[in-house]
Amino acid sequence: MNPHPEHWLRFPREDLRMAELAFKDEIYTQTCFHAHRKIEKAPKACLEAESKPPHRTRKIVDLIRSSCWSISI
Repeated sequence: MNPHPEHWLRFPREDLRMAELAFKDEIYTQTCFHAHRKIEKAPKACLEAESKPPHRTRKIVDLIRSSCWSISI
C-alpha cells in the first residue's frame, strides 16, 4: 500500500477519459467501470490523508462512510 494520498489521485483523469470514450462508443459497461474507478479514489485518498488504510472494498458508499467526508448516505 502506498502511504501517500497522491497515489489514489494519480489516474482519475485517465479513468474519466476512458469512461467518456466508452460512453461515446456506447460501451456502457466500460463507462460504468471507469467512472466507478474514478469516484472510488477520492475517499481512499481521504483515508490515506488521515493515516487510515483504505478498506479493501470497491463499494463507494462504504468508502465514503469510513472516510473524512461527513455526509449521510
